[in-house]
Amino acid sequence: MSLEYKFYNNFILGTGFNEPPALVKEHTYLVLNRSSHVSQPFNEKGYQIELFYTYPDASRLTVNHTLAINNFAKEFIYQEYCIEYSTLLLKKHVFKLFLDYAKDPFKMEHNRISTGVYADFIMNSSFGLKTDCEFQSLVRNSSLVKNIFISITSDYRSKISGNLTIEISNDPFLIAGNNKTWFGGSFGYKINSKNNIQLFAGQRRGGPACNSGVCYEILDFKGIELRLKTRF
Repeated sequence: MSLEYKFYNNFILGTGFNEPPALVKEHTYLVLNRSSHVSQPFNEKGYQIELFYTYPDASRLTVNHTLAINNFAKEFIYQEYCIEYSTLLLKKHVFKLFLDYAKDPFKMEHNRISTGVYADFIMNSSFGLKTDCEFQSLVRNSSLVKNIFISITSDYRSKISGNLTIEISNDPFLIAGNNKTWFGGSFGYKINSKNNIQLFAGQRRGGPACNSGVCYEILDFKGIELRLKTRF
């Protein structure tokens, strides 16, 4: 079990410094990562508590609760409850299931429910397949908003990979009509241990993304993109 508490008041260090710990669970699941609460160190108090239990077969159950309170002339209370179960099927296939409930008045997201399944299948020593299916619903301005994310990724000898992704949303903050669909595919090739190339074609939905406590905005993209990554 872990228990963390925060009380930030006028905690502004300026540029070039790390922000204080957010004490908000950072998720790898896309619909939850995109919905992360961004800590406001100028005025925020709250806590995070997490409990986990590991079963004899190496399966793990994790339960997390986060509370963050901001007071900017009006009190905003962010609450999140998350439960995740992960296990190994046939001692080699990774399987994860999650269920999350949250209220985020800062983003006008009420009764936000997120759930999904992630599976990583090891077919043989050369070929692997990963699937990720996630669903999210929330109430904003008395309207029911739904977000769907589905991704399928295959890789061969950790050298060649392919991915297909589809997202569907009816969020009026993003679209003018009833629904919008983003569909894209990518192909990757690992040239060597220091260089790899990736080609993407289609549409990619933008929005916030958080990594190691730092959140940034990703813009919508439509077209063809070629990336070459080099480490030196």
